[in-house]
Amino acid sequence: MNSSISKKQFDAVLAGLRLLQSCLENRLVLPNDGDIGDILTDGGTHKGLTTTEIDALCGSLNTAGGVLPSAVIQMNGSVIHCARATVPMRIVLLDEDIEGGDRERVMNVNGGTAYVHDFALTAEASDGQSGLDPAFVEYVLGEVDAAGERQ
Repeated sequence: MNSSISKKQFDAVLAGLRLLQSCLENRLVLPNDGDIGDILTDGGTHKGLTTTEIDALCGSLNTAGGVLPSAVIQMNGSVIHCARATVPMRIVLLDEDIEGGDRERVMNVNGGTAYVHDFALTAEASDGQSGLDPAFVEYVLGEVDAAGERQ
C-alpha cells in the first residue's frame, strides 16, 4: 500500500470519508448492501466503520495526530551526507549548482539543468547512512520545533 499521497489525493480521501459518513447517517449506504457497503465491510469480512469511527478517523487524518511523514537531509554546503525518514519514501532534490558534480547525475529537469539527488528510503538506516530512522528524525524535529518556539 502506498503511504505517500498528494494533498489533492488526501483531500479526496477525506471528502470521500465525509460523504460515506453522511450516506451512512442517511441510510443511503448500508453495510453489505451489494454496493458501497460491501467495500466498507470488505464483503462482510468485518463490520466496517461506524459514523462515529469515521468521524474519529477524519479527525485523526486531518491533524495527522500532529505527525506528518518527515525526512531530514544532512548536508554540508551542497554535499549531501545522508537522508533519513520516518516512513518509506522517495526524495528527489534538484541542485542547480552542477559544477564539480557527477556528470551522469546532471539532467534536464523542470525546464532547467540540475544535479539530481535521488533517494529511495525503504530500509532501516545504519550508522550515519541514508534510510528509515524515525527516532532520529523525531529527535531532530523536536529540536527544530523547540528552537522555533524560542524565536
